[in-house]
Amino acid sequence: MVRTITFIIAFFAVAAGAVAQEALVGARGVARPGGAYVTLPSADASACAALCARDGLCMAWTQRVEPVCELKAVIPSPIAAPGVTSGLSARAPDFARHLAIAGAETTVDAPTPAQQPRAEYAQPAGDFALLGGLTDAESPLRPRFSGSP
Repeated sequence: MVRTITFIIAFFAVAAGAVAQEALVGARGVARPGGAYVTLPSADASACAALCARDGLCMAWTQRVEPVCELKAVIPSPIAAPGVTSGLSARAPDFARHLAIAGAETTVDAPTPAQQPRAEYAQPAGDFALLGGLTDAESPLRPRFSGSP
């Protein structure tokens, strides 16, 4: 019984440490402009990250050159900014962690204008009708609740 309780306490201590460690990770020379819901005095980036980790709304944070910390409820796109440190909360979705800084190579393959959509997705006429994009005469779908069959 004592071993079980000791194991449970050790497990939660390690899990809490992992979340705290993740919250303290930041990128130097990176800003995430916009989306701040509060600006607080903060001595350094680790203090700013800790503020974000304790705030249930915070998704991202930015420590400015002036000793201020911006907590953000959204995850703005990162840009290069000397002297600034930004990071993400442990609550931030995984896809947001892989966004590249402007001018850097991205990890997501976005379609270029030269690429054509795949043939099976080329003309979703039924979707346009459902969204009100086609008139009844043009639509391949007939209204279900009309007076005539």
